[in-house]
Amino acid sequence: PEVSLSSFQELLGSYSESAQAPDINRENAEYIFVALGGGQDSGNTLDSEEFHQVSSNIDYHFWTCPKDSPLEKVFPKLYQTKFMKTLKAWVWDGTEDGGISKLDTIMNFVLVLNTVAVVAESALDLMHIT
Repeated sequence: PEVSLSSFQELLGSYSESAQAPDINRENAEYIFVALGGGQDSGNTLDSEEFHQVSSNIDYHFWTCPKDSPLEKVFPKLYQTKFMKTLKAWVWDGTEDGGISKLDTIMNFVLVLNTVAVVAESALDLMHIT
């Protein structure tokens, strides 16, 4: 048996009405559906194995954050400056298709360098070299 997105949203909507269940709106239900593999096959459905993953994850509280900063509404002139547009591009460009942004690339490089430094320092400490 397979479950469509609309059926999945209805199920989670009914489940959310329970007193102990977290509130899961239709948008979050769609995110969960896609995360479990829905839409990746030709039928745009969850198969039974994907659907059974719901039972182990459904009690988590899901929320989404707005993509744009509150600065956009509070300080719109600041948000439209060249600096902010450049910063936003560094954070978001390349991520639409699951890629990595410039900021992510830089942070990954820094983390690798940090790992190398920790290993080197640990080796020197083990060899009692100051």
